[in-house]
Amino acid sequence: MAMLTFRRPGGDSGGLFRDLQVLLDGEYVVGLLPGYSWAVRVPAGRYEVVGRMDWARSPVLVCEVQDDEDLVVEVSLTFLGVLESFVPGRRPVRVRATTRTGSREAGGL
Repeated sequence: MAMLTFRRPGGDSGGLFRDLQVLLDGEYVVGLLPGYSWAVRVPAGRYEVVGRMDWARSPVLVCEVQDDEDLVVEVSLTFLGVLESFVPGRRPVRVRATTRTGSREAGGL
């Protein structure tokens, strides 16, 4: 089984007192306040991760995880991102995945 850890940085200033929601394959899995993280074991495979707060969303981040792989998925929303969320078509929530071998990111401002 692989380990997925969802993390929201402590310095994340967008929606400071609000949960940033994480969706895994379209299903809500956790809401994170700044500085919090949550981990879950999942079978190896392909997963789609989206971060959202109200109408502000991230683009989809596609993650392939192997057995015994640890993947950290960081979701964040800056203060500027909150303002950008009022612009049609923008995806201001950032989602980034990191493994021991590298990182990949979906979207941003």
